[in-house]
Amino acid sequence: MWACPVCGRKFRNTSQAHSCFRSNPEDFFKGKPPQLLAAYRKLAAEVAKLGEVRVDGVKNGIMIKARTTFLAVKAKKDRIDLEFLLETAHGDPPVYKTVQAWKSRVAHFAAVESPEDITPVLIALLRRAYTLSAG
Repeated sequence: MWACPVCGRKFRNTSQAHSCFRSNPEDFFKGKPPQLLAAYRKLAAEVAKLGEVRVDGVKNGIMIKARTTFLAVKAKKDRIDLEFLLETAHGDPPVYKTVQAWKSRVAHFAAVESPEDITPVLIALLRRAYTLSAG
């Protein structure tokens, strides 16, 4: 692991390109509907149960890592967008879109509007993404 000498973030690749901007992840929910912060808190609590994770508030969202980033969280006006990678496509809800990221990984996109959207199905998908990332 390489640690950036400026911001201290850790990366798998030496001198990996990144933004040194850091923030408290909950700052992304200021001015947003309160149910989005409640949903993020529930998501964060569930993700923490998966194993050792690192949460980084960066310029464009929240990156959650095991060995590598396995979940990107982006606060929008009325929802939270989740982005994660799996080995195969899962096209059923809560996933609203999939994109072949590279030969062995498919990017998945899911939207969360309230804590009730943090379902066992979503947690199972994130567990798979975590397992792939933790390697």
